[in-house]
Amino acid sequence: MIRRGREYFWAREIPLGALGPPSLPHVQLALDRVADRLRALVTTPADRERGSWLAPTVAAEDGVPVAVAAIDALAPEHDRSP
Repeated sequence: MIRRGREYFWAREIPLGALGPPSLPHVQLALDRVADRLRALVTTPADRERGSWLAPTVAAEDGVPVAVAAIDALAPEHDRSP
């Protein structure tokens, strides 16, 4: 099941775990600001090092079946055939 509100959880947890900068308030979202944040995460040595411990866990996950199950849970029974 898709749970709404996870974005708020991760917006708090990522900076608390020193895995990234604080989230941008939605009123400040703009392509250049998001691009600057992402660029900093992959080019700043300290940010890369802090996030590198998580990479093996993320790489080992097979998220496709989880996503398919979540989508299937939202679809009516008669809409599940190809």
